[in-house]
Amino acid sequence: MRLYSIVLLSFAIFACEKIVEFEDEVKDPKLTMNAIIVENELVVNLSESTTVLNSDPLPAIENGVVILYKNNQLFDTLVAQQNGTHLLDLEAEEGVNYQLEASAPLLKSVRAETYFPAKTLTILSVDTSY
Repeated sequence: MRLYSIVLLSFAIFACEKIVEFEDEVKDPKLTMNAIIVENELVVNLSESTTVLNSDPLPAIENGVVILYKNNQLFDTLVAQQNGTHLLDLEAEEGVNYQLEASAPLLKSVRAETYFPAKTLTILSVDTSY
């Protein structure tokens, strides 16, 4: 057992290490949109993409515009807050298709879409036994 421990310790101390250089290709930043409907409120956060080597938080887009469409009809413009966050009071309706369109200066606009089904299922019971 002691010999086994010495061999493992030797490998740990004298293990080889190879450094692989990673050359990150610099790309233009892209507009990113993260959205969620929580408790009758639509919350959208706009930020700018960055390199994988950057561990800092994503840069917030402070001057972006977010527009909400309901069944392909203009519904409302979200109110800008701070740190790239946009809010709108929204009671989501069943059977409705919602689209978001976000834009910011010097960045290509982005779109997102979600649909709330007309019927919801009621879970009567859950059985996890086999």
